[in-house]
Amino acid sequence: MPFHLIEFQASEDIAVVPIDWYDDGMVYWPNFKSTERVKRAAANEEKHEPNWPRYDVKVVRTCDNYKDAVRLMNQYQTGCNTSELQSDAEQECELPEKRVRKPVHRFGDSDESEEEPENGDFASLRSSRPFSLPGVSVEASSSSQLHRQTQPSRRVPGSRVTTPQRGENCLAAEVHILSLLETIKQQQDQLVAKVNYLSSRLNSTPGPDVEMPNNIHFPLENLEAVEAFEMFLKEPSNGPARQKVISSLATIGGQDVKRVTWNILGRLFTDEVSHQINWKGVNNKKPFSRMATKTLLFNLATIPVEMPNNIHFPLENLEAVEAFEMFLKEPSNGPARQKVISSLATIGGQDVKRVTWNILGRLFTDEVSHQINWKGVNNKKPFSRMATKTLLFSAVRKNTLTQSATEAEVTKHAIRWFNLATDRATRRRVLPPSTQME
Repeated sequence: MPFHLIEFQASEDIAVVPIDWYDDGMVYWPNFKSTERVKRAAANEEKHEPNWPRYDVKVVRTCDNYKDAVRLMNQYQTGCNTSELQSDAEQECELPEKRVRKPVHRFGDSDESEEEPENGDFASLRSSRPFSLPGVSVEASSSSQLHRQTQPSRRVPGSRVTTPQRGENCLAAEVHILSLLETIKQQQDQLVAKVNYLSSRLNSTPGPDVEMPNNIHFPLENLEAVEAFEMFLKEPSNGPARQKVISSLATIGGQDVKRVTWNILGRLFTDEVSHQINWKGVNNKKPFSRMATKTLLFNLATIPVEMPNNIHFPLENLEAVEAFEMFLKEPSNGPARQKVISSLATIGGQDVKRVTWNILGRLFTDEVSHQINWKGVNNKKPFSRMATKTLLFSAVRKNTLTQSATEAEVTKHAIRWFNLATDRATRRRVLPPSTQME
């Protein structure tokens, strides 16, 4: 694959990227923190993610391979400028040798390391970076090296800290300050994460008005307690208590969705229990994707909506479905209906199908979805004539990733989801191998 040598318009910095990252004057830039990780992603021609930020750039040169593009970038860093590289594709730079600039250090938007855990193992998500106070350099060896905390300014990827050279406006003091600001920002992120974690540990039980079984205490310390909590969540009569648990856990803070999610999981499970759980249940671990606690966690991320007392997601029977239909059809509930749409639109997915399926999975249990299909054949409830269908279309389109989805696309995936209801219910009723052998 060809590679572009690009120059950022805002910072006049240069970088090497795969040609697929470039799109009509803009480049997708990885939100990794590590410079080496960014270089590795470019060299390995990794596919860009839709959520990567984009920046205005101009293409300096296009090379057939990564090695040639890096060689040209090194020429520029040692004295050549971009206009020389553009005007003469074959001529080598013969300018007097200058002092070699320091390696470019680009900063992304992520506050975590670049590697993601395999199999969705929650225990491996814990950050292992050292904790230090903001505003104090970890390398300071005397009081003269301590600096006052200053609010860091945001810079686009590609901005760099270089050694001052003749003719440049950047003074040594300014370079040092920029470097300190980046260090302070990292330390602030570490402090916020630590405070949120300690807060979740201090409030290790729900509020006093939440009636929980005697054998359930947060954080859950073994799989027996996890199973007891699952039974509690699945019992229909525990609906009001379940909502109180959600309200209690919703008070846990965090600076973004990732931190809130991790802090809530840290409140629910001890590290020992989290080692025995992953998303799909591989390696004989408990599958979080099929646990009622997953739905509880998802509900914590939604926008609070005033709903009738007899309506709780996911809808567990046809009576609740009818109540929700009446709620949607009532004209006076227009503002609340919009809040439901906004809440459901926060559910993620990598494409239209997954977003549609995830929203339907939030709305209906497998037992209820088995009693619904698109046209209402075999005495089932016709989804095509339900107000929830319109709600689904609106929620899918309100999601930023699927805002251009057509009704035909959503309809196709909704029909398939209801058709697979029997398979989902059967798969969850499959007995463990040891039980089947008996």
